[in-house]
Parts: sequence; structure tokens; C-alpha cells
Amino acid sequence: MRRLTLTVAVGCLAASAALAGSPKGATAPLSHAAVHRVGVVNAGTLDSENWSGYAVTGLTYTQVAGSWIVPTVKATSGQRYASDWVGIGGFANENEKLIQAGTTEQDVNGTITYNAWTEILPASETVIGKFKVHPGDAMSVDITKGSGKSWTMVVIDTTESESFTRTVNYTLQENSAEWIHEAPEVGGIGIVDIALTTNVDFDHGTVNGSTVIGSAGTLTKIVLTGAEPSDTHATPSKLDSDHDGFAVADGTKAPPPPAS
Repeated sequence: MRRLTLTVAVGCLAASAALAGSPKGATAPLSHAAVHRVGVVNAGTLDSENWSGYAVTGLTYTQVAGSWIVPTVKATSGQRYASDWVGIGGFANENEKLIQAGTTEQDVNGTITYNAWTEILPASETVIGKFKVHPGDAMSVDITKGSGKSWTMVVIDTTESESFTRTVNYTLQENSAEWIHEAPEVGGIGIVDIALTTNVDFDHGTVNGSTVIGSAGTLTKIVLTGAEPSDTHATPSKLDSDHDGFAVADGTKAPPPPAS
């Protein structure tokens, strides 16, 4: 677990102990936070404690979509989590408002599980209980603003022929859109070490109905560096040739982008 301050360190230890004593495979509530920055954007790249991927800013964003293949967890000791999602509002929003949906891959007490979820901060994720998510499943998420404060999140597991729609009333600053591989927060305590997985290929990303990632405003590449030198890193590739996708790999070396 990361220790950001002494207070957080104590909380993280308590959360870890609670997880260790819980039934096999159980987990505390997860949340998928706005970006935690390490330094400032430099030459179009930002180091982050919890995110790896891309964000766009500079326009008003009322729709975002993306697809990916659920990665396979590489088993390690302890409790590790990774989440893959698309969302609006988490990169350039100072009041921690963010609407998002995606999948989580986790290794808790030796049990590896996968799920899909939706979330609107400050609430924790809402797991889509009817979904049966497996590594290798083809996932897609579309988040679209309707009239007034209405937002609709559509999550589809094409491999399992599963579809879920959630509509909420929610107010946020619509000034960023994101495609992210994340180390989530557990139990409201703090960011955990990201689970080690196979590479994640995000592709067919759209913004505002038709605009591809590479021309939807100012693009920022985000590298997960963690808060401590020993933290696991995750690094995105360049955008693919049609600028609507990229890959994320564990470590500090950027992987090749997906084929367009």
C-alpha cells in the first residue's frame, strides 16, 4: 500500500488488516478517483499516482466512448487492483466530480476476480451484479449527456452478450474526457498498488459523438509513477495510426499501439 502521509499510512494498514481477515475474495468498496498529479504537465505528459492513459481538455465534453479487452491478472502476493474505464470530468475538475464506467481486475487473498461497474463521484463504484466478466472479454462503454442534468452510461460485454444501462442526474464540469488504466482507492482510505496485468488496448475512442481522441482538444499522456520509488508503474503507448486508441503496459516502457 502507498503511504502518502502518516495518517493515511495508519488507515492503509487498518484496511489491509481488515481485508486479510475477510472471507476469501472479499473486498472493501472501491472508488475511482480524479487524477492524482505528480508535478505538472510537461511536454504533453503528466506523471500521476493513480492514472495511466490519455485525457483531452479544452472543449465541452458531453459524450465519451471506448472499447478494450479485459486484461489478465498476473498473480502476486497481497491485495492488488486495476481498473479500466472511460469518463468525463476527472482530469481538469478541481471539485472531484467525475462520471465513469469500466471494469476492475483484482487479486485479493489469492482469489482473482473481474467485474464491471459504474460510478459518479463522490460515491463508490456500483458493481453490475448480473455481469459475468472474464479476462479476454470485449468491453465497451458509452457515456452521453441527455437533457438538463441527465447522463446515461451504457456498458456492454460483447463476449458474454451482456448489456447494462444506468441513467442518473448529475452536475459536473464538462471540461475533460478520459480513457484510463487506474490504481483505484480501496475502502475510502487511499490508492492501492496496481494489479499487474497483460497489456490493455483501448480502441475506437470517440468524443462528442464523432471526434477521435487525437483531435478532441488538448491531449495529455498520463504515466502512472506512484507516490514512492517502489510503486508499480504503468505507461501508455502513442496513439494508433487513426488516433482513436492506445495500449497501456506495466512498467516504464511504452508498448506498441494497437493495430487500427
